[in-house]
Amino acid sequence: MTTDYSGCYATLGVTPDTEWNTLRSRYKRLIGTWHPDRYPPGADKAVAEERSKQITRAYKALETYRRRHGALPPLPSAAPAAAEPVEPDEHSDSLRPERQAEPAFADAWGRESASRTKPRVLRRIAVSLLAIGGLAYLAIGQSWKLEEDEPSASSTAEPAPQVADPSDAPRISVGSTLGEVYSVQGVPTATKGDTWYYGQSQIQFLQGRVVSWVENPANPLRVTHDEPAGSGAFGVGSTRAQVRAIQGPPVGESDTVWDYGPSRVFFEHDRVVRWEESPMHPLRVPH
Repeated sequence: MTTDYSGCYATLGVTPDTEWNTLRSRYKRLIGTWHPDRYPPGADKAVAEERSKQITRAYKALETYRRRHGALPPLPSAAPAAAEPVEPDEHSDSLRPERQAEPAFADAWGRESASRTKPRVLRRIAVSLLAIGGLAYLAIGQSWKLEEDEPSASSTAEPAPQVADPSDAPRISVGSTLGEVYSVQGVPTATKGDTWYYGQSQIQFLQGRVVSWVENPANPLRVTHDEPAGSGAFGVGSTRAQVRAIQGPPVGESDTVWDYGPSRVFFEHDRVVRWEESPMHPLRVPH
């Protein structure tokens, strides 16, 4: 079976001109991003597992080729079409050596006799006229066909095809899973903890689901813009930054407790461990 090296390059996001150290670093970064072991329990790991397998197969194929040949495999190029053999024409003078071997008659001035060249010229003129006539016939027939196929003004017009509305495309929203973000936004440029980076934009996760995002106009995100980026819920394990983005700034804060009126959020090592909620000031937590 022939290996699809172009697919391997596409999976790793490299080209045949990429240095091997750069390719290997790219592989380590991708496999670190998509390794299923880094996802918390309960998260959708199917996409991560399949992506990890694709990345590993592509890297192994390129590594094996380089170990055998000393370089990365080139991309396939289109092979030139083989010239078809020319069948001998019984009427062709160029393939009849006995005719070519005949000496040309010359007049007193040393010129070739017209009796040798006239039949050949007349034959070529006749072929050209036949070809022109055939093209004219085809052109006229095509124009008649177009006139027959052209609908009359009284005929009922066909409804115009519906154009897909870009607004109907899938969007990322609060609560989207890791797999849904990957299918909509694509492979992140970098990851750090529970944050995926797309250039200067970023998406924050909590227990495998989107809780907020920060969008930069230079790197737009395919998110639901009618939903506030800070909406959603925080829970046990959320960072201080995530609580601030979702719940807002506290009324009072210390290293271990943030006060939201009569409600309170407790932290240990910069992570939420529990909370006390009052109906007078509800918290944005799972209920």
